[in-house]
Amino acid sequence: MLKKIIFITLIATLNLYSQNLLGVKIYINPGHGGHDSNDRHIVATDFWESEGNLAKGLYLRDILESFNAITKMSRTTNTSDDDLGLSVIVADANNFDPDYFHSIHSNAYNGKSNYTLLLFQGKDNAPTYPDSKVMGALLANEIMKAHRTTAKYNRGDADFYGTGQPYLGVFKGLNVPGTLSEGSFHDYIPESWRLKNEGYLKHEAWAITKAFLEYFGQQDLPYGEIAGIVRDPFQLVNYYYIPGGKDNNKPINLLKATLLPTNETYSGDYYNNGFFLFDELTPGDYQVVIETEGSRKDTISVSVEAGKTTFADTYYSDTNPRSELALLSSFPQNNSTEISSTVKIKIKLDAAIEFASLGGKVYFTDENNNSVSLKSFEETNYEEGWIIFEPSDSLENFANYKVVIKSGVKDTYGFELKNDIEINFRVEGITEVEGNTIYSFEDNDGWKQPEESTTTVGIDESKTSFLISNTKSVDGSNAARLVYRFDSDSNGVCRVYNENEISLGTDVNGSLGLWIFGDASRNTLEFWFNDSEGVNVPLFVDSLTWTGWKYKQIDLSGYSNLSFHSIVINQNSNGEIGGQLYFDKVLTNTTVTGINDAKLEVPSDYYLGQNYPNPFNPSTSIEYRIADASFVTINIYDPLGRIVKTLVNENQRAGKYTLNFDGTNLTSGIYFYTITANNFIKTNKMILMK
Repeated sequence: MLKKIIFITLIATLNLYSQNLLGVKIYINPGHGGHDSNDRHIVATDFWESEGNLAKGLYLRDILESFNAITKMSRTTNTSDDDLGLSVIVADANNFDPDYFHSIHSNAYNGKSNYTLLLFQGKDNAPTYPDSKVMGALLANEIMKAHRTTAKYNRGDADFYGTGQPYLGVFKGLNVPGTLSEGSFHDYIPESWRLKNEGYLKHEAWAITKAFLEYFGQQDLPYGEIAGIVRDPFQLVNYYYIPGGKDNNKPINLLKATLLPTNETYSGDYYNNGFFLFDELTPGDYQVVIETEGSRKDTISVSVEAGKTTFADTYYSDTNPRSELALLSSFPQNNSTEISSTVKIKIKLDAAIEFASLGGKVYFTDENNNSVSLKSFEETNYEEGWIIFEPSDSLENFANYKVVIKSGVKDTYGFELKNDIEINFRVEGITEVEGNTIYSFEDNDGWKQPEESTTTVGIDESKTSFLISNTKSVDGSNAARLVYRFDSDSNGVCRVYNENEISLGTDVNGSLGLWIFGDASRNTLEFWFNDSEGVNVPLFVDSLTWTGWKYKQIDLSGYSNLSFHSIVINQNSNGEIGGQLYFDKVLTNTTVTGINDAKLEVPSDYYLGQNYPNPFNPSTSIEYRIADASFVTINIYDPLGRIVKTLVNENQRAGKYTLNFDGTNLTSGIYFYTITANNFIKTNKMILMK
């Protein structure tokens, strides 16, 4: 410590107003060495930790020496011979007699973490060298700011590894304060790609330098940096990314960044990181021009501050004509009827939403233009383009309501909603149900998690669960809640089964029903039963095309001695990848009034609904009603009136129908679909947007 004080005094005397590490000796240890030695390799990106550590170390050496520091490195090349034993490195450092020792690494765990970790010898609150903990805190702060990791930790190796005594060999026998930095995680694939970028590695060296300058009592750097990542807003990566950030969008390769007014250029690499860096910049205003070969140019205005990095991330694409935030789908659709009084409003836009831009833009009113009070918005869905909310209280039956999302709402790429979204709907009449309650979902009486079923396939287990919740209920205190998410676009099955099967007895009066709070995901819902011989009987309940509580009844005619044992969600190819459902009150021997269900009553009129979603890609659903037995034709037409697809051409009984249309083989554009049934003819417009 005395030596450090003498150096600081000398530095302050020599140059009071600039950064000068004259007389300071720093030992730099780039961890590992040589691919065939004690190295770490990420196959997906062909990243070697020894290479990244060495590049950081060489940049750090050059920067420190530019400030007159005296440095020594444990290696300056990358062969197996460079992977010296830890005791050899410690002996070499001690012989050099530095003021500080620092070892440079990157980290790995399970491919899903990316934080900054600093380690020093000793316990968290009892470091062998107290200055190591001080320096560790400075390093953790600066590296986290540079790499924008999710968190930072400054730990003693004895406590971090749980040994109760010093653990890391690179510190054992070291005669001076020392730290080891795990700057970020090289097995987190987006970060692994960034660690292959020379500018990114140099940026970490600058972060370490800033910590050294503060540790040795120097002023902030008189200049700053501009760094950024350029991503394509329309292309997604095919590897894991940490939710809530921007790593889901694919970075731009071989970008060119030009700094104005200096005309300095930065040429990006082809390592899927989109990173650029301009360093040692005089504070002031600049512009960064982003382009790729033969493409248009985008310009970013940036202000640089001394001692800081100004980040200039941006989105850039020449591959998509998108210029505004657009509506993809909504529930309810405009002019819908028979909507639940407990409806959940779900509006899907075509990009991640900037939450702050929703302020003063969302209106929910009744037919007298009175505001409807809302529950909290479901903020976790914004990154997928959803605006989801519910009224605080049940809506009035037979009443009309309106939801408006005003123009000016923005996505995270800066595009705005240019036109208001208006959704008018009417609440259904009162549904009254009388019957015998055979199960109430007040307690979890034997229900298993979806992953415990061998029939469950294609789900994200970390985002799928079944529990008894007091959040919603029709009667009593609780209801069952199923949150599910599939891990691909089709063929998923989410099954929840009860090991204590619920017997329906010999007389169920031909039907079974229960209350279901839907999610409008367009996936399908089934209930499974066992018959008296133990044979599984899967029965379709409905397509999930509603939100709010609705009573759904299924026909059990011809069955006896059934036992109810499973709730099953089947993924529809044009359905949402996930959703959330509630279940309450299983009844038999029921009498139902006021319910509009196609399975139980004949429609009073003919009807052709607007396809959902619209615009769509590549598939959509169409609902229609037939009041009398008819020969029904439904055709899809192009703008020239030519039939491109016949969906229905047959006799059908009176009832309510839903069909799917897949436009995979068609080009983007406007199409029309027409129904003909008896004397009823109607045409609607649909938009295919690929």
